Amino acid sequence: MQGPVWRRWAIPALGLIALVGGFLAERILWPADAVGDNSFDLRFQYFPLYEITFDALAAGRLPTWNPFHLTGVPWLATLQAGTFYPPHLLYLWLPTGIGLALNHALHLAWIAATTAAFARRVGLAPAAAGLAAVLFTLSGTLQWWLFWPNMLEAGAWLPLGCIGVVGLARGEGLRSLCLLTAATGMSLLAGHPQVTTFVFYAWATLFFALRVGGVGGTGNSARGAALFAGALGLGLLVAAVQMLPTLEFIREGTRAAGGLGPEAARALGAPRFEFVHQVIAGTRLSFGAVVLALAPAALFVRSQRRLAVWSLALAGVSAALALGSSTWLLDVYLALPGIGWFRQTHRLLFLSQFAGAVACGIAFDGLLRRDCRPALPVAIAGLLSAISWLGGATGAAIAAAAAGLALALWWGRPRIPVRMASALLLGVAAIDLMVSLPLREPLPYGARWAARYDRDTAVYEHVAALVGSDRAVWLLHRDQGVKLAERYGVRRVGGFEAFSFERQEQYFRYLQYAIPGSPMPGLFFSGGVLLPRDPAGESPVAWYQGIASRRRLLDLAAARWFVVPVRLSLDEADAGRSFLVDAKLRRHGPAGDDFTVYENPAALPRAFVTYRAAPAPDADALLARLSRPDFDPLWQSYVQGDPGFDAHPGAPARGHPAAIVRDDADAVEIEADLAAPGLVVLADAYGGGWRAQVDGEDATIVATNHLFRGVRAPAGHHRVRFAYRAPGLAAGAGASLLGIAALVFLTWRSIAPASRPHA
Repeated sequence: MQGPVWRRWAIPALGLIALVGGFLAERILWPADAVGDNSFDLRFQYFPLYEITFDALAAGRLPTWNPFHLTGVPWLATLQAGTFYPPHLLYLWLPTGIGLALNHALHLAWIAATTAAFARRVGLAPAAAGLAAVLFTLSGTLQWWLFWPNMLEAGAWLPLGCIGVVGLARGEGLRSLCLLTAATGMSLLAGHPQVTTFVFYAWATLFFALRVGGVGGTGNSARGAALFAGALGLGLLVAAVQMLPTLEFIREGTRAAGGLGPEAARALGAPRFEFVHQVIAGTRLSFGAVVLALAPAALFVRSQRRLAVWSLALAGVSAALALGSSTWLLDVYLALPGIGWFRQTHRLLFLSQFAGAVACGIAFDGLLRRDCRPALPVAIAGLLSAISWLGGATGAAIAAAAAGLALALWWGRPRIPVRMASALLLGVAAIDLMVSLPLREPLPYGARWAARYDRDTAVYEHVAALVGSDRAVWLLHRDQGVKLAERYGVRRVGGFEAFSFERQEQYFRYLQYAIPGSPMPGLFFSGGVLLPRDPAGESPVAWYQGIASRRRLLDLAAARWFVVPVRLSLDEADAGRSFLVDAKLRRHGPAGDDFTVYENPAALPRAFVTYRAAPAPDADALLARLSRPDFDPLWQSYVQGDPGFDAHPGAPARGHPAAIVRDDADAVEIEADLAAPGLVVLADAYGGGWRAQVDGEDATIVATNHLFRGVRAPAGHHRVRFAYRAPGLAAGAGASLLGIAALVFLTWRSIAPASRPHA
């Protein structure tokens, strides 16, 4: 008679959960004091992004447009908030720090549990499944991704999908289809398409490997392949509420769905392995001594040969491609559909470490069952000896411990010695990865971190009161507000966003480099405006002098206020003084102890009326005209296509400001008095999804001065309303409801027979 269910399942599960809890507790109770670059995006991008998004949802408003970045970008379509990702509901009910801590804990525990379940599903012993779970959950990549929550969350569904793939390969039908569908939809909703693309490759290659291996016979190959494709398609349908707005934005954005160029891939490639011991311990690239020692031995396990070949091939190929520009394999990376669309090739190590953990579990299972050739312990001992030499003191200690345990498993007696050796090996593997990785920065869970996060609150509140409906610029400040400006309601030029409109890239790149678009072909425009990124190596002083000569583009964007750090390096101080003088900015006063605010008296109003409009020339010529110091859009503006009216003989020689009477994120209303037919211009981004009305009647929006919105209006007093509806959102929501309904129905069908009583 077998032991009770709780002993066979609950105890291992509790052990893995305790491991995850201990790992996070150690980082909470004994956090590092130093804050470095590792946590930069988490501090200034993700944390405030979650705050803003879910505060809006708690107030009953779905945030669809972000008016605070550049001149406005879609909010949902940029993916990173994971607005529709179910675990993010925690941010509705809990403070953001606590919600983030729980999301980290839940996802790591989920990864551990589903990795162990996948290993058990393919026939590995409980201890071997536990080892695979420990090695993957604590791998360098997943520890690193604690600072990039959407990567961790998108990757967390890899093991569950693998369980579904195994079932489909074995011809098991609906239940496996539902698992793969759910994993696909959840990974997409998490909001990091690069990681989800990696996950798709892992699933596809696993399915192919199992079918080639003859799992379930060959008669159902076509049916299995159809179900596999159907599961991915249904998962895409479930996530359509998020993906359709993103696809609509891509049509107008700077990051089209297509491969990176070689220049971009090389510039944004992976850090190369400078020393072999870096893959053993001490960096986020680490596999760990136990993985490197045991994983190759998986080939000696007779009963898992096909799975071992798949795992080792996936680990080896993904690790080689992760080297990026370090090898000729960069061309292979760029040619791979989907994968070659994304930068930072080292993220592929996520697949390497998952596959390596699975291979290690297979080798361990062979030791436990003696289902391997006698050469296995000899191979392990040889690899461990090499690791001892290459890995320094840490690698030597881990290798010696693992070698002794491997020998004990091979020659030890059954039951107690094997169990003890197995438990010790799991402990050695966990300690190896927990201790040897130097990712020691505080995670934003508690009050101590929040105090540091809120230190500039007074500055942002002061700037927000000054800015009003205009815009601010953070000059020579690395943070540039990132998402903190959004947190305090400050419209600003600059910051960071994964997506932006192509018009914005052309406009602001011309401001920086006097050419439209990026000076480095293939690199996406992230929104940074006044931080020097000149590939030609121009000095900061010369670079800012060039900006000052084209600063009319900032004037047109209503950039009235400049926030400048008090403490600058010598080069930055020279560049900052040069810009302040050349741009003729006036000192307004301090903002806290660390910043000074300057006013730009030449800034144009964000809303105005002009009585003359001309068809715009091509982008090069237009941006050259707009950037001239004497360009006056109130005298004449440029519109894309036919202006739709002629200048009235009795029209004033120059236009005038208009009053913004409502200024919400997704709705702006303007009151304007026109002496003659003219154009009401709002210096916000022209893009799909915006609709206009003049006195309640629908009106056409025209692209004005390349980047902004204009609406034709007759003489008289008028109220112009701009309202935003996210393109693709309604259709995506309907498709997602349909996909979820289909998934629920198929899940019910898959479990219903098992719940019926036998006759």
